[in-house]
Amino acid sequence: MLRSLGFALLPGLLFTLNCVADEKQTEKRESCTTSIDQPKQGENVGPDGNVSGRANTAPGTFAWILARKQNINGWWPQSNGALEIKPDGTYSAYVTYGKDGDKGPFEVSAVIVDSAVNEALNRWVDRANSTGQYPPLRFPNVHDGCTITKVVVNKQ
Repeated sequence: MLRSLGFALLPGLLFTLNCVADEKQTEKRESCTTSIDQPKQGENVGPDGNVSGRANTAPGTFAWILARKQNINGWWPQSNGALEIKPDGTYSAYVTYGKDGDKGPFEVSAVIVDSAVNEALNRWVDRANSTGQYPPLRFPNVHDGCTITKVVVNKQ
């Protein structure tokens, strides 16, 4: 009798431990996610405009929007800095789609980065604003476990 009771408790104990682990993993994922609601995948855009969506950041992390002409080896930080996320989790960012003559597909990405990457991106913004030079960057390292959201739009 004790033997079967032991087996009956063991699956319940494992189930409880698995639930706790799953809840912690879900918490981490939910606190480190981004979405881009506008513009939609494949949508036509002008030379610039707003990108809006949702971001859930963990303490010490920052959300950014980056853009590039598709197939260009480099990305450009947008909106002059990290996103300002409203209490309801939404954001709106101003994005410039390349230079005047650039047409065709552009990638827009929402990422969450740690404080060191945030500082590097802010230095790039400060330097670009002071010099008028906007060299492309490598895609930044995102914070561990955070989502990367990308949409491709078509600049007319």
